Amino acid sequence: SLKMKNYKQVAKLLVNDLEKSAMRLVPTIELLKKELIDLHFDGVLMSGSGSTVFGISQKEEICDYAFKELRKKGYFVRKTRILGER
Repeated sequence: SLKMKNYKQVAKLLVNDLEKSAMRLVPTIELLKKELIDLHFDGVLMSGSGSTVFGISQKEEICDYAFKELRKKGYFVRKTRILGER
């Protein structure tokens, strides 16, 4: 999917086998993941062993809105852009 630059397939294939276990230990991970899904990100995933939850979207307005709303709730939030061809 990455080689073919198939964004929709990349978003669909995001997976982390540690998510379920981490969510049992830290329920906030599941709450944040659900919140990002509800904000209409194309893909949402916990990275690594649970230090970060992220969402990907091609829509700037979704990213901007989520950034503002999650910061208001006290989350450490960063908005980034994927480098590469446009």
